[in-house]
Amino acid sequence: MLQAEIIKLIEASWLRPEDAVEVIRIFECLTPEKQLDILKNWWSISEKILKRREEIERKKQEFLDTALEKMNAYLDSYCDEDTKKEEEEKNTFIQKL
Repeated sequence: MLQAEIIKLIEASWLRPEDAVEVIRIFECLTPEKQLDILKNWWSISEKILKRREEIERKKQEFLDTALEKMNAYLDSYCDEDTKKEEEEKNTFIQKL
């Protein structure tokens, strides 16, 4: 019965599917008293889960943005070096003529 209640609450909340699966998995392991406590405090708990998920997603995006910036800087540097080498080779060739 408590299992059905948590599923109803999860369906009514904005949890992502992967978070919902984890909540159910954890819920099943709790004592009936803890399960009742979760049901009574569900909306504040789900709000905390959502805030944490937003924070995780924001940090993940920051990490990806930083990684892309570093990759672009490396590629720009590599391209600049490659262009310099081509210019030097061209100048050397012209000087030999």
